[in-house]
Amino acid sequence: TKSVTQWARATGLTKDMVAHRLYVLGMSPEEALQAPRMSHNKRAISQRFPDGSAAVLHESLADAARSLKHLEFDTTKKALWMALKRGNGRAVFADCFWEYVAPDQSA
Repeated sequence: TKSVTQWARATGLTKDMVAHRLYVLGMSPEEALQAPRMSHNKRAISQRFPDGSAAVLHESLADAARSLKHLEFDTTKKALWMALKRGNGRAVFADCFWEYVAPDQSA
């Protein structure tokens, strides 16, 4: 029997993907390991500063997390995602205002 981490390494999936498929989606181990990777749609994110200075448009959640160089990337990305999820696409995080941008506004 292999752990989620070992299966992830063996299949090229992330351990979060394998765990999500097993524990959230209720897939059998075989289904979880054989299902193709899903493509993720990137959603643009606007970052505004409290002093009202110009907004920064980030191409994706990962791009936004990388912009906060003083914070650890994976933890920051997950925390920002959770804040946006709780706030229905809007959040205050790391002393800034963040929100998802409608696809037609990000071009």
